[in-house]
Amino acid sequence: MNSNTYSTRPTGWADGQPVGLPDQPPDGLVALVAAVEGLAAQDLNGLSDRVRAARVLGLRGLVDRLEGQWLKELADLDARGAAGADHGEQAASTATWLCNRLRLGSGAARSAVRTARALFRGPPDRDRGRPGCRGSLAGSRSGGGRWHPPAPRPRQAGG
Repeated sequence: MNSNTYSTRPTGWADGQPVGLPDQPPDGLVALVAAVEGLAAQDLNGLSDRVRAARVLGLRGLVDRLEGQWLKELADLDARGAAGADHGEQAASTATWLCNRLRLGSGAARSAVRTARALFRGPPDRDRGRPGCRGSLAGSRSGGGRWHPPAPRPRQAGG
């Protein structure tokens, strides 16, 4: 028995859209949605194997670039504490918000947030979120989002 038989599927701007997305693509993504829909509509039957292989490699590179852009925007959203803003509320955490909105598993959501933070905001630490502490989310970092470890402290004699 399929336990999901009576579930309703939302309608929207793409067949594979995650649950709860708006009916229209978000600002700045209209051209991307059109390009993806154009790719999906292409007839691949007349293509040679060589062209098909080149397309597969090219598409993977584009997917990787898009994933990088997603992680960059996820890191920015996380730093701003704006997870949940799509519904006018503040989520308990960015990972929880991803679980609820994109139906990601908790491990995948935590991994995405950690990866986004590491790539674009620096490593996680225990003091994150406390104003004035290293790694605090309360202020922006200089240096274009790159984290540089502090200089080593000289050791004191006798200890």
